[in-house]
Amino acid sequence: MIDKMRCESVLRFWSVPAGDRRRMDAGRTVFQALSRGKKWTATGHATAYYVIDPADPVHDIRLEAKAE
Repeated sequence: MIDKMRCESVLRFWSVPAGDRRRMDAGRTVFQALSRGKKWTATGHATAYYVIDPADPVHDIRLEAKAE
C-alpha cells in the first residue's frame, strides 16, 4: 500500500512507462521513484493481482511461478 499523502509526488509516475515498447512497465517507474528517498518495507503478502498476458515473451516462466 502507498500512503498517498506522504508519496503524492510519486503517484504521477503510474502514467509514465520506463521504456517497455508495449508501455506496460509504469509500476517499475513508481517503484524506482519510491525507492529514492522514501521509507518503505515489504509486507510479505500479495497486494496486487495481475492478468497474465499470453503474448508476454516470458509467459511460460510466469505460469511456473507459484504464490507463497
